[in-house]
Amino acid sequence: MMTMKHIPVTFWAIVAAIFGLILGSFLNVVIYRIPNNLSLAKPRSFCPNCKTPIKAYDNIPIISWFILRGSCRNCKSSISFQYPLVELSTGALFFTIVYFIKPISVTPAICVLAAAIVSTSVIDLKYMKLPTKILYPTLILGGILLAVASYQTHDFKRMLTALIVGLIAAALLFLFFMILPPGSIGLGDVRLIAIQSFFLGWFGWKFAILGFALGIVVGGFLTLGLLAFGVKKMKDKIPFGPFLSIGALASAYMTLAFPVWVK
Repeated sequence: MMTMKHIPVTFWAIVAAIFGLILGSFLNVVIYRIPNNLSLAKPRSFCPNCKTPIKAYDNIPIISWFILRGSCRNCKSSISFQYPLVELSTGALFFTIVYFIKPISVTPAICVLAAAIVSTSVIDLKYMKLPTKILYPTLILGGILLAVASYQTHDFKRMLTALIVGLIAAALLFLFFMILPPGSIGLGDVRLIAIQSFFLGWFGWKFAILGFALGIVVGGFLTLGLLAFGVKKMKDKIPFGPFLSIGALASAYMTLAFPVWVK
């Protein structure tokens, strides 16, 4: 008789990917509505141009966008490629997280982090904001799931480490926020780094530091590239949240490369 333990991880990864695609569709709603102070519950999904409610058969992740050729069925206005990209990215992240990251008990928490990273990164790129309406629920839900993972692995030291790392990161970054020149770092970035450090701290404090370092390196190189090619100027503000998020996700996957660090 096959038990849960005997089901291949590939099966769970595929299930996670399907859930990620569906969740990605909801994240598009989050990305549009939260910066515009709209309710997530009502009304149901609608075309941003003509406000016509979107039928269920036109709201199938990825597929509907291609069937409709990237336009609204009613008014024919263009629908951004952001929509299938967010859905595909969320599905792909959920698949790889469940397939690669160990132990399996922590993957729900990392999927929550990944969903927050996708939504906040797009919002930061479009609106230069990192909404607390996403960050705080991510912290609460992620904290619960990390506690469950600690219970399942009988290792509460990991949860304690995560809490300590998150608090230290928050304290240090808030101090930097207070003493650095205005505009050097945003309060949203402080919150994001602290929350990411909390999640990564579950694997060990080294991964929290690695995630932050990778985010700085990625952000530095990409910023230099934008300046070099004239896309941005020195006086322009550059959203740093997506770079920090890339570093955090990369660090989570690095648990495979440095298993000896996972204590």
